[in-house]
Amino acid sequence: MKSVAIIVAAGLSSRMGKFKPLLPFNKEPTIVYLTQKFFNAGVGHVIIVTGHRSEDLMAACSDLESLTFIKNEAYATTQMLDSAVLGIKEAQAMGADHILFTPVDVPLIAEETIRLVMEAPGKIVFPTYGGQQGHPLKLDQNYFNSIVDFKGQGGMRGAIDALNAPIAYLEVEDPFIFKDMDTPEDYRSLLNKVQRKS
Repeated sequence: MKSVAIIVAAGLSSRMGKFKPLLPFNKEPTIVYLTQKFFNAGVGHVIIVTGHRSEDLMAACSDLESLTFIKNEAYATTQMLDSAVLGIKEAQAMGADHILFTPVDVPLIAEETIRLVMEAPGKIVFPTYGGQQGHPLKLDQNYFNSIVDFKGQGGMRGAIDALNAPIAYLEVEDPFIFKDMDTPEDYRSLLNKVQRKS
């Protein structure tokens, strides 16, 4: 099974005030910190969808292998789904059996969570904690075209709902699957949790 992760890092980070993918975690840029987790969990290739400060992101990841960068040229006026579609098209071209999808601003997902979602038998799998779903989303290749062709409302969630396909919810012991960092306060909170772990 060829597993490909898609990390969307195309946004402007306007609410944060600083560029989220390059904020440090454990002395590494967030994008490197998160990408390495996917590799450590056994994912074979990672696609990073860039937009704002694309060159800086590529430079930050220069020491990593098995990466592909795709730029959403219209990042300032499009939604996350548009960036996800670019990543899915690239994964499709690579012959991926499934993708694992996440935005860059959920950096504390556990490697074990990634592995469990990747190995789960369902074709559409969300991890959950306390009944609340999070990332990464696992999506089978059979649904790639439907997501790419989706023109409705609701972003990625709307595209998944429109599939009318069974969704598996995998309960994990990971409260960070939905802990994002939209604001400086969010970032400081997550950073404190990393520092307490180390």
